[in-house]
Amino acid sequence: MENHEKSKFWFTSFMGFFYQLDYDRLYLIEEINDSFDSLRDKNIIIGKYLLSLFYYRDIILDINYENELLNLQKFAKSGDLEAKYNLAIRYQNGIGTKIDYKKAFKLFLSTAKKNNSDAQYNLAICYMDGNGTHKDKKEALKWFLKSEYPANKMKSIFTKIKSEKREFEKILKLAIANDSKA
Repeated sequence: MENHEKSKFWFTSFMGFFYQLDYDRLYLIEEINDSFDSLRDKNIIIGKYLLSLFYYRDIILDINYENELLNLQKFAKSGDLEAKYNLAIRYQNGIGTKIDYKKAFKLFLSTAKKNNSDAQYNLAICYMDGNGTHKDKKEALKWFLKSEYPANKMKSIFTKIKSEKREFEKILKLAIANDSKA
C-alpha cells in the first residue's frame, strides 16, 4: 500500500459502515476513534458523519458524554443539521444530559424548517404530546403531513424496486437474444 493515510481513511469509513448496519461483533479500538477525531478536526464531512453515528448509537465504548455533548453543541452552533438533530434526540431522551424537552423542541423546530423529515416527524410528536411546547393537534398534523415520514420511506423503496425491475427486464431481454452484453 503506497498511501497509508488513504488506506486508514477508507478502513475507518468501512468500519463506520459496518457499525451502521449493526455488525456489532466488530470492536472499535482507540486508534480508530482517534482517526475519526482527526477527520472531524480537519472538517472532513465523512469523519463528522461517522463520528456522530458512533456517538448516537453508543458504539464507542467508555464515551465521555460531556465531551460528546460539547462536540454536538459545537457542530450544531456551526449549522450542522445532523448535529442539531442528534443533539435534539439527546435532550429528548436524556442521553448524557438531563431531559430537556424545550431544548429538544427548539432544535427539532430549527432542523424541521430546513426540511429534515426525521426532525419534522419528531416535531409533530412534540406537538402531539406537548413535550417542550403546548399540545396542538393541528400543528402536529401539519408537521406529520409535511414530514411524509412513512410515505418518503415507501416512495424510495418503490422507486428502487421499479428501477431494479427495469434493469432486470433489460438484462433478461439481452440474455434471451443471446447478447454478450447481458
